[in-house]
Amino acid sequence: MKKQVGRANRRQGGFTLIELMIVVAIIGILAAIAIPRYQDYVARSQFAEAHSLLGGVKPVIAEVIQSGRNAPDDNDFSQWGVQEQGEYGALTAISVGESTTGSGEDEVTYPSGSATYTFGSGTDVESVVSGTVTYTYNADGNGLWDCQTSSDISPESAVTNCEIPSSP
Repeated sequence: MKKQVGRANRRQGGFTLIELMIVVAIIGILAAIAIPRYQDYVARSQFAEAHSLLGGVKPVIAEVIQSGRNAPDDNDFSQWGVQEQGEYGALTAISVGESTTGSGEDEVTYPSGSATYTFGSGTDVESVVSGTVTYTYNADGNGLWDCQTSSDISPESAVTNCEIPSSP
């Protein structure tokens, strides 16, 4: 005797349309959370590159200032012996000179120096961050460095204690 297979016993496998729509919705929610976090991560890594290149310039500028010797040509980076080009930007200025504080009898002149990194300078790679980061040998001559960024750098990107001017 042959057993008949009815429709009730045959079941097709697979997902229903509603199950697929739920999966797509979950993926969309995860992407909405992950993409901004990833962009922040990329911006922070690019900002860290600026500090890495500027960090290599700091001891050179400090040595020139403390030794009292003549500084190399400001923007001839090969004479400074530092790495100029990064993946997302480059050093665009190095200078050593004098600064003055106070006025009249309280006026004090001291040696100072600075180095500037500009995002997107000299590279074909598009940087998430734009603007500049400048390290300046502290004005009061105590051997400390100040860090300042241009106003177009977001505070989320600046992973150090750089001063970020308020946007106009």
